Amino acid sequence: MPSILRLLGPVGLSCLKRFRKLSEYSHYPYRFPLDLRFRHTHEFALSIMNPFRIKFIFRGLDRADDRRALFVFNHQSDFDPAALMMFLDQPVGFLAKKKVCTFPIIKHIVNATDGNYLDRSDLRQQVKTIREISEKLKNDPKMSFVIFPEGKRSQDPIEHSMSPYKPGAFKAAYLAKADIVVCALYGTYAMLQFNKPDRQVYPVQVSFIARITHEDYQHLSTVELSKRVEQLTRDEVARMRELQPELEAYWNRPENARAFRRESRARMHAYFQWRKQEQKVDRLIYRLAKKDHPKGKRFVPIVYTREDAKNDRIAKRQRRAERQRFIRQYQEKNGRTA
Repeated sequence: MPSILRLLGPVGLSCLKRFRKLSEYSHYPYRFPLDLRFRHTHEFALSIMNPFRIKFIFRGLDRADDRRALFVFNHQSDFDPAALMMFLDQPVGFLAKKKVCTFPIIKHIVNATDGNYLDRSDLRQQVKTIREISEKLKNDPKMSFVIFPEGKRSQDPIEHSMSPYKPGAFKAAYLAKADIVVCALYGTYAMLQFNKPDRQVYPVQVSFIARITHEDYQHLSTVELSKRVEQLTRDEVARMRELQPELEAYWNRPENARAFRRESRARMHAYFQWRKQEQKVDRLIYRLAKKDHPKGKRFVPIVYTREDAKNDRIAKRQRRAERQRFIRQYQEKNGRTA
């Protein structure tokens, strides 16, 4: 993973500049328009992209246009929402597990972008959440949503394989009659690998595989659609897995790493120069919104209880056992230490 000492300065500075307003948008989202909240969240995510040394490699980007859609991604890391916020430049919300409401920065990203939390232990709450997402997609033609149908991040520390997709995750698209954009993500697992050495560049592959309209899937059941989307994603992830070592070797050559840093700094400089003009309008919208919408109660999307904490500790032990099982299988298969 990136060195914590290397990240401390630039990420800390970005937090000092932008976290107060991000926190305000998270705690009082009803006071401010979604476009304003999203632009600030997007800017916050981009401000930490250079320190993390992330190089995005895109495929099929034309399928991610401004039309509303349900973006369906495989889940590799807790860093995934922050990574997605770095390149998705349209208002988009996230469906996150309940425990995310305890994560310091990620929870503010979810709250500020009108995201939702899913309680895996409460079926009634799950149905309610899916209906809320469908209503958001119906009521705002510019609003899109990101879901991770696996329900949990990959527990395979070797090949980062996928878990089966859950059919119920697609119900919101049916109810809203929204397009489904099938996506694959590979490489974000390296962002939070504490036991790995730092690198010059962290390549992250993003593929927008297909855009499925409501007319194309309305005759399918959620189970059939889930299997179809899962297979498309598995095939693409397999291709990415084979390509990843080549990308890491290429971008971590000294001359390519230097070129990447120069290009990245120039691109970020151009973006923030452009944002200065937009920020003038944003500040005006911000002041008017505060004036027109007095501060009320703090927004609490979901309550995380002691029982939830206990269940998460049990789930964490199960995930650890699952990772160890993957490692043992890999060692038995290859006859060497993973």
